[in-house]
Amino acid sequence: MVRRLKASRRPALAAVALLALAAALPGCAPPQSKSLDEALVEYDNHQYNTALVKAKTAMRNTSGADEDRARFVAGMSAYRLDKTAEALSLLNPLKFNGNDEIGGPTNATLGLIYKERGENILAESCLLRATTKLNGNDAAQAHYHLASVYQKLGRWEDAQKHLQLCTTMATSPSLRLAAQQQLDSSGFTLQLGAYSNETNANDRARDLREKCERLGIGTPRVMPSKAPNGATLYLVQVGKYVSFNIAMTARTRLGDKDVAVTTIKTDN
Repeated sequence: MVRRLKASRRPALAAVALLALAAALPGCAPPQSKSLDEALVEYDNHQYNTALVKAKTAMRNTSGADEDRARFVAGMSAYRLDKTAEALSLLNPLKFNGNDEIGGPTNATLGLIYKERGENILAESCLLRATTKLNGNDAAQAHYHLASVYQKLGRWEDAQKHLQLCTTMATSPSLRLAAQQQLDSSGFTLQLGAYSNETNANDRARDLREKCERLGIGTPRVMPSKAPNGATLYLVQVGKYVSFNIAMTARTRLGDKDVAVTTIKTDN
């Protein structure tokens, strides 16, 4: 069983309800370690610090399938706690785990970590593997994030392919809409702000015009856009770039850490 754990600040793609894990592994007996049983419960109760401690204890006291389960709980707990290096160390040995209940979320989580770190080749391999091990909306999310990685690598045809798969598989309307919006994009731009009030957006564009033009980035523009909830937003954007890296170079030149690199629509 797969679900999103709302209590976490981490952008997990496929957060698992781990109490179901013990019964979900075919051909395996229930967990033999009391620490593992307790870790599963603590994780599902969002007590990730306690889950991490108990799962690591279980790793030392078990072997085989139970050790894999314990490692999985420990790795997912570390990720929830923003202990990225520890999560990588714990989860990497499970990348090729034969059970999709472990392998799917493991590769999805590793893919997100590598994506956040800008290690796009590693992110690609993990997310691609996740798409073959997850189902339904979780698989759709894996395709969506994989498409984002391909965009950053400048591999637009691959990005389009996985966005199409996302729109086909997604059961979440907001995810399907996000994927469709990405399908309508043809490059990258710098987003200087997003406003519900058009006057505020125009003021932001005017304030930054001289600086942007002096740096050779372009003239800021205000683009109306629909939010997933149907509300109108006014996006202040500048520049059009064929790759993520070129857009990031322009962002660095601008020197504003609050500026985001985002995709642009083909009709912009």
